[in-house]
Amino acid sequence: MPRRVLFFLLFSFIRVYAAFEVQALNPSFIARGGIISIHSGSLNPAATLENRGIKFRVDYSNLFGIKGLRHCDFNVGWGNNNKRGASFYVNSLGSQIYQENTYGIGYCQLIRNVIALGAVVKYYDLTIAGYDRAGTIGLTFGSKFYMNDILRMSLLFQNVNAPKICNKSDALPESFTFGIQWIPDSRVEIDGEIFKDTIFPFSTRVGAKVAVFQGLFGLLGVQLNPDRYSGGISCVWNGFQFDVAILHHVVLPYTFYFGCSYNI
Repeated sequence: MPRRVLFFLLFSFIRVYAAFEVQALNPSFIARGGIISIHSGSLNPAATLENRGIKFRVDYSNLFGIKGLRHCDFNVGWGNNNKRGASFYVNSLGSQIYQENTYGIGYCQLIRNVIALGAVVKYYDLTIAGYDRAGTIGLTFGSKFYMNDILRMSLLFQNVNAPKICNKSDALPESFTFGIQWIPDSRVEIDGEIFKDTIFPFSTRVGAKVAVFQGLFGLLGVQLNPDRYSGGISCVWNGFQFDVAILHHVVLPYTFYFGCSYNI
């Protein structure tokens, strides 16, 4: 299918949100089924406190190989010994013809060493050539429960204030996510999520991270409804982390994701 036709299909139907539908970009999350609520650096602000010090991260992808769908983000997360955390990120998708930019700032707090609570304020900025620029503010809440050393759970509520854009006529995605993180062994981690937004059916995501040897991890995942299969590798060395992922879509072409981070 020609790339121009794919681009038209992605953005020509009103029931597919007019903007800000793409969720994860971090390759280590994409490779594990596209999970978004469990780990530090995800869309869940409550997980930010798992950072030790300051963590800088950059991710990039060219979605489905389409030239006009370049996607990149920059994220800074901070956690300290007082069990608090903060984050800031910038996310950009598109080209000069169609451009989505998201700016977010978040804060989280650990309570009684059992539950972390966090919130993010986002500003969505939409630019389409030939039209007026539009923007709106969204509010996201997240939590993470530390049940024991091997089991953790997460809840994420995105855009709870029901923001609208484009002259307040087009609703942005409102969603709920429930996640489980199971670490049965120091070399193995298994994650699962159930995702639901206000329009589309429930989506299930399952992913695994396995240590191949010290500093190198293999990643595998699957997402159902829509069906997507993914995999990748993650390499950790002297505070640096390098990630690569590939996503297989049953209809659209493959997408490759690249990312790196540095922890001070």
